[in-house]
Amino acid sequence: MAEYIIIAAARDEAQLIRYTLESVIAQRVRPVEFIIVNDGSTDGTDVIIKAYTQKYTWIHCVDLPDRGLYKYGDGIIQAFYAGFKKIKSKNYKFIVKLDCDLSFDEYYFENLLKEFSGNPNLGIASGQTYYLNRRGKLVWEDAPLDHTVGPSKVYRRECFEAINGLKISLGWDHIDEVTARMKGWETRSYPNFKLLHHRVMGSRLGILKGLMRHGHADYITGYHPVYFFAKTIYRVFSRPLIVGSAASFWGFFKSYATATKRIVDRDVIQFYRTEQLNKLKQLRFWKLYLIKYKFIKE
Repeated sequence: MAEYIIIAAARDEAQLIRYTLESVIAQRVRPVEFIIVNDGSTDGTDVIIKAYTQKYTWIHCVDLPDRGLYKYGDGIIQAFYAGFKKIKSKNYKFIVKLDCDLSFDEYYFENLLKEFSGNPNLGIASGQTYYLNRRGKLVWEDAPLDHTVGPSKVYRRECFEAINGLKISLGWDHIDEVTARMKGWETRSYPNFKLLHHRVMGSRLGILKGLMRHGHADYITGYHPVYFFAKTIYRVFSRPLIVGSAASFWGFFKSYATATKRIVDRDVIQFYRTEQLNKLKQLRFWKLYLIKYKFIKE
C-alpha cells in the first residue's frame, strides 16, 4: 500500500517549504521516495532541503540551475520530470506531484491510497485546497469533484503511463484528467481530505495576473466558449469581485483574438467540450452556484 513516490518542485519557497516537508515526514504511510527539485532557488530553499536530506535517507534533492524567473506550466512540469528521471524504485504503484506551499494532516496520503484501493478504475485523485483568510477562517478554493487539484495530484502508475505522463505546458492539470477520463479512468477530488494552501491558488505573481493566466489556459486546453462564459458568471461574486471574472475573460478572449494554438488533440477537445455541455444541462451545476453565493440554502 505504501509504494508511492512524491516529486515536488520548489523555487524560492524558503518561507513555506517546511510546512510541506514536515507534513510528508508526519505521514502515517510514508512514501518510498520523496524527491524535491530545487528549481534554481536563490532564497536559501536549497539549504533547507539539504538539511532534511541529511536527516532522512528517503528524501532526495535534485538541483536545477537558475533560469532567472518563475515559470508556470511548462517550468513546473520540466522540474517535475527532472525529479522523475531520478526515481530509484522500480516497483512503485503511485506517483505524486506535490507543491511546496502546502500542509496536510498525517492521514492525507493514507486516505487517498484507500480510495485507490477501493476503486480500481480511479486513475487520478487529490484532496481539495483551502486557505486561511484575514479573519482566520478556512476558505475552500472551490473545485469540482472530478477536478484533481494541481498542487497535489496522486496518479495510479498505469493511468500515468496510459496518458503518456504530463503535458509540459500551461493547463497540464486539466489535460491530464480529461485524457484519463477519455481513456476510461475516473478522476476525483475529496473535499474532506484538506490541503492547507499557504499561498492562495494562482497568486504567486498577483491575483489578477493569475486569473488572466487561467483564462489563457482555459482557451488553449479547449474550453467550450459557452461553458467558459458560465464559469465566468459562476465566479463573478468571488474575490476580487467582478474584476476577477473580467481578468479571466480577458485572458481567454485575448487568446481567441490572437488565434493562439491549442495544445491538445482535437479528439480530447471534443470529449472535454461534451463533458462541459453535459454539466451545464445538470440542475446540480446551477444549484451549487446558488448555494455558493447564498441565494438558496443547501
